[in-house]
Amino acid sequence: MLTSTSGFNYLQAAPVPEPGTGALALCGAAVLLARRRRQR
Repeated sequence: MLTSTSGFNYLQAAPVPEPGTGALALCGAAVLLARRRRQR
């Protein structure tokens, strides 16, 4: 959980991101992992 020393929860305060942003992040991570595997 992302909480500061005062107990403020950033996850509850932050707006919910669009599903597309999460999908793009997963795709980007998959591409990076694929490139690393090909280099080895």
